[in-house]
Order: sequence, then structure tokens, then C-alpha cells
Amino acid sequence: MFTGCNIRWNGSDVQSNDEACSSVSELKENLGFDFMVPSELPDGFSVLSIYKHKSNVAVIAYASGDQTIYFYAERGNKDPTGKLKKLKYKTSLSVGSYDIAFVRDDTGDDAQGVAVWMSGNMSYALEYATAEQVKLMAGSLVPADTTG
Repeated sequence: MFTGCNIRWNGSDVQSNDEACSSVSELKENLGFDFMVPSELPDGFSVLSIYKHKSNVAVIAYASGDQTIYFYAERGNKDPTGKLKKLKYKTSLSVGSYDIAFVRDDTGDDAQGVAVWMSGNMSYALEYATAEQVKLMAGSLVPADTTG
């Protein structure tokens, strides 16, 4: 019997209204919709946490050392992070069939920012990623079922 994700209040990246999940499959079942996830991660990165945010947003945090990259998936055609219009420098990245809006506060090659793109009836985002990390992760999306 499915009981849903557990509410977790003490996680550093999980807020009190978020529900932590033990796997991507559990998150997908709890949300009730299909979404894609990265199958390739930058060197040294692994899953830090998986959770449902605001009852309809899939969030997976990937970490390596001091850097954490957040991946978002949400139904509809909007920015799942709410930060796209708040940052200064906007560029476009073309990754496979995706046209990705990439915004950041700095223009350096290693500058981290927010990347947002749409695919079908879904919106996706990566937060705190460099342009190269966005290209790698967005270019490797696979159905959530294939990642466990």
C-alpha cells in the first residue's frame, strides 16, 4: 500500500511544507504525473535529496562538495523556480530539441544561474548550475521510470 512521501522538517534544502521521498519512483507516484530526469550528472555529483514541493513540483537536489544543483519538473508552462525574471544576465542555450533560457548574476564561464525550458506540457529547471552543467544534464533527460 502506497503511503506517499514523508514530511521532513529538518532537511537543509527541504522546507516544512515539502515532502521528502526515498526515490524518484516514489516521487512520481506521489505527484501522479510523468516527468523526465537527468541520466548524466557532472563529475562528483550524486543525489542529495528528492522531494515534492508545493504539492505539484518534483525537486531533486544533486550535490558535490560545496555545490548543490536543484532540478525541477512541473506541469504547465511556467518557471518552476520563480527566479527567471530576477537575475541580470540572460542568454539562450540550445540543447537537443530544447531552447533553454539561462539567467545569472554574473557573465563568467563558471557563473551559476537558473535554466528554464519547456517540453510538451511540462516545465523544467536547473538552479545553481553553470552553462556546461545545464548542457550535460538537460541533454541527458530520460523518463523518471528509468532511474528508480
